Amino acid sequence: MTKAEPDEKLLKDLRGAADRLIAGTALRSSGKLTVSDLAAEAGIKRWVLTHKHPELMHAFQAEFKTLGQVSAPVQTALDRATQLEKDLTKVRQDKRRLKELVDTYAAVITELTDELIQAQQQRDEALAELARRHHDAVAVLADHRPTRRANDTFTR
Repeated sequence: MTKAEPDEKLLKDLRGAADRLIAGTALRSSGKLTVSDLAAEAGIKRWVLTHKHPELMHAFQAEFKTLGQVSAPVQTALDRATQLEKDLTKVRQDKRRLKELVDTYAAVITELTDELIQAQQQRDEALAELARRHHDAVAVLADHRPTRRANDTFTR
């Protein structure tokens, strides 16, 4: 029993599907250069290639293999994804470094705020002490105020 030859429509559908996969313009599949995607793109069952026409399957596999298993647009997308992953790694490192810097600044601000509050309390206490002393000094001076005489001379 010999295998049936593929008809022209099947060959045309497979060629169109392969060309779309290679060009990265898949209509019915994920766009990978695989037998499953080739069958889906051609609108046929995978078993038609794997069991009924394995010679076609092998021919397209060989063609896809020479292309490196991915179409040019898919390779471009993969390259872009790789670059984005590298960029993301760098951004995460930068974020980690900046977070550490912000945490350090926050700790310094907290410490300086505590020192400021303490300095303000010390200032307020010193001012209160000066006011108390000044009040005492004013009271002493008030007791020793010179008096005025009629001829504008001061005496005690």
